Amino acid sequence: MRRKNIKIALLDSGVNIYHPNLKEHNIQNIIWEEHLNKYINDIEDSNGHGTSIAGIIYNHNKNIDLLSIKILNQDLKCNMEDLLRALDWLCEKDIDIINLSLGTTSDKIKEQFQDICKKLIKKNILIVSAYHNKEGTISYPAHFKEVYGIKKMEMPDKSKYIYESTETNTIYAHGSRQNLCYKNSYYYNRGNSYAAAHFTGILSNILLEGKIQNNLKERLLKSSWNKSQQKTWEDERKNFDWMKKILYYPLSKELISMLEDRAIYSNIGGFYCPNSNYEDVYYLKKDGILKTVKLYSDFSKGLKDVDTFFIGDIPNATLDEELAIKRKLIKEALNYNKNVFCKSKFDYYKNKELYDLAKEKDKILYVKYL
Repeated sequence: MRRKNIKIALLDSGVNIYHPNLKEHNIQNIIWEEHLNKYINDIEDSNGHGTSIAGIIYNHNKNIDLLSIKILNQDLKCNMEDLLRALDWLCEKDIDIINLSLGTTSDKIKEQFQDICKKLIKKNILIVSAYHNKEGTISYPAHFKEVYGIKKMEMPDKSKYIYESTETNTIYAHGSRQNLCYKNSYYYNRGNSYAAAHFTGILSNILLEGKIQNNLKERLLKSSWNKSQQKTWEDERKNFDWMKKILYYPLSKELISMLEDRAIYSNIGGFYCPNSNYEDVYYLKKDGILKTVKLYSDFSKGLKDVDTFFIGDIPNATLDEELAIKRKLIKEALNYNKNVFCKSKFDYYKNKELYDLAKEKDKILYVKYL
């Protein structure tokens, strides 16, 4: 029998329940109050990380009741006593999955940690934990065989994963650079934390079909993305030689974080920024190194020395407004004989005339939701 909602506990930095992507969902934020010796309601995300994780999980499944337990501070560090207390407290709660985008490399609490995980598993509570981001580092609880230990890998889409080992429950999920919720806005980042959130979302959809604890491993193995398929897809995605030099739009925090995360300095031709002066510049920063990038208020001048126009999501615009802006700029870029990369869903049938124009101009109109 299909279930109504899946109950997930998120142990992280808290969640901004007023974020545009989350405000319609059932989220409870709590934090341990030492003075009162109990959990109390809390409304803030100390870092933004918990909001990112919640956004990923809800992007997989809307039918979730989320219990956010704030244990990470603004530096994403926590007291191990707070973590163990929270896990022990959850043993007596009606929870289906616990998402832990955290862990420790210390052996000091390993045994106590594992005992609590075993106790949770006996209660039919699944545990998803991110491995340490440093490759090859053993961290707990991800390394416990009772726990789904998650590592990042670039996947064709968010629903794909690779069940690498049934002995250690090691799983690879989508943790490469991606668009994330962040406090009141959005940004780009990568890491095992985000891969763990994706797998939690995948698990929640499986559980939503009904209680299948006895054959869950079999189901996960059956749906696992094949490594040979992964290699084929990775080979295919390398074919972006047509993007030699790019004009980006808009100049937004979201797009800036994507570029600084990838450090694509060699192919940035500038930003189209309608409200800037022609001589204005912007400084991208990566690992302390600054890159001066021109801002163009004149679209035609910005396109002059590039081969590709990249158009991202447009802040503070309704869906209809955004679509109208994208159609106008894409058409203009194609008429200037430029390739176009559109970072969004851009329906083929509703915009067929633009795809036809690209074909007529012998240019590429590439659409991908990043």
